[in-house]
Amino acid sequence: MVLTNLVWLLVVGGGVGGAIWYVLTKERRAAAKVPRFTVADLPPVTVGRLVGIARAVTGTVPAPLSTRPCLFYRVRVTSDSGKVEVADGTGGVTFELDDGTGVATVEIDGATAVLASRKLGRDERPGAAAYLTRLQSQDQRTILSFYEGLVADGARIAVVGFGNRDATGRLVMSSSPHLPLAIVDLR
Repeated sequence: MVLTNLVWLLVVGGGVGGAIWYVLTKERRAAAKVPRFTVADLPPVTVGRLVGIARAVTGTVPAPLSTRPCLFYRVRVTSDSGKVEVADGTGGVTFELDDGTGVATVEIDGATAVLASRKLGRDERPGAAAYLTRLQSQDQRTILSFYEGLVADGARIAVVGFGNRDATGRLVMSSSPHLPLAIVDLR
């Protein structure tokens, strides 16, 4: 459904920027409809939305394009004025979310990103060549556009997904087989 809406927007009008805005807005609204809990009161084996401050546990990773330190990122590379997607990926490290009532562990495996990304200029993407080499997408004749969104240490975010308590009682937010965890920046 989202893909159909995106294609329709690209064909009929609104352009790439409008399409990205539409999809992000739709995903943010969907995330906002999930019941909000605090870390202290999320019941066991429950899907919920937590809002708090992202904190590093074991450090940060460099975002692949900008090389800025982050906890989680999404990168997109497009060609032909955004019409052809060359790459779209997420990554990062397990981190903590502190909402003032407690701290939850956020496991990023299988997580989706609802992050505002911005187009990076040539001098803002020192890692782009290495990233493209890893993807084996090195056509030098194609003009590429690079977009990156990230969650920095200390950023205010929402995490929407499956929460469960481990043996110590600590809340762990993670993807389930039927519901990927969504990490949403709150700008």
